[in-house]
Amino acid sequence: WLKPFWLNSSGSRVPEGSPEGVMAPLRSLLLVAFPAFLALALASDANEPQAAPLETASAMEADGEHKEVSAATKEIIDQLTITMVTEVIDERTLIIRGRAESGKVARTRLRLGNVASPERGDLSEEEYEAKLAAARDALTKLVAKQMVWWKAAPHEIQSKPAAEDEAEVIGDVWLISGLHVNGLLREQGHLAKSEQYESELARNILTVEADEKKKESYKELEQALRENDEANAQKRKEERRNKRNRSKPAEGFGTSVWVGLLVVIGLVIGAATYFGRGRGSNKKASPNRKRGPKSS
Repeated sequence: WLKPFWLNSSGSRVPEGSPEGVMAPLRSLLLVAFPAFLALALASDANEPQAAPLETASAMEADGEHKEVSAATKEIIDQLTITMVTEVIDERTLIIRGRAESGKVARTRLRLGNVASPERGDLSEEEYEAKLAAARDALTKLVAKQMVWWKAAPHEIQSKPAAEDEAEVIGDVWLISGLHVNGLLREQGHLAKSEQYESELARNILTVEADEKKKESYKELEQALRENDEANAQKRKEERRNKRNRSKPAEGFGTSVWVGLLVVIGLVIGAATYFGRGRGSNKKASPNRKRGPKSS
């Protein structure tokens, strides 16, 4: 199907065996094949399925929620300070790294706010000391040599520093995950509740809060599914009862009804028989009645 001679650039025909004659068919094939290949590629792109509008909207919505969560997280973190706990003094006092006004590294005593030492009650001195030691150990396991978040309580309840290189601050402490240390020790009974100040962040935050909300959502979903299953079961039960009532034959008269009817019929028949007798059959002949003349 290829001609034996091809026109060269000057317009003259070239023999088939020459180099230019060999390349000429290849150039012609490329000129024909390349547009066909390009057309197939464009057709394949045109037939590629596009993202569904619903999926696109869902992705945009998820992206919006992520941005909203990120903004809320940033707003919380902006209120906190991250530091290292170097030592645990007692059941509610930590030593954290800080900086003095001179710029040098200083020791800061951070006392947990809105909590107090556990009540002694009827415990002996030895038992109460053991309880305080247990509270201190619980706090040590949580925060010793750990990075934590903390936030100082309002200024009016803060105490003045005892020394230039050591300050004491009352506030709330969180683990990096967002677990509220003050609240946890209070819930576990290691510390007593004390209302010193109000704080909207005195709770679990960040990852721990997100996990709690997720668990709560799962609980609500399980409850909704359980209620739906119970409602469907009750509906099926009602349908079966209605079906049985529709298929059940009509009940006939009971025995007592038939006995009553027979008694009534008997009374009616008896009354009719009694009152229907002729009165003449029961009359006696009167002795004073005149008899007619005897026939001879």
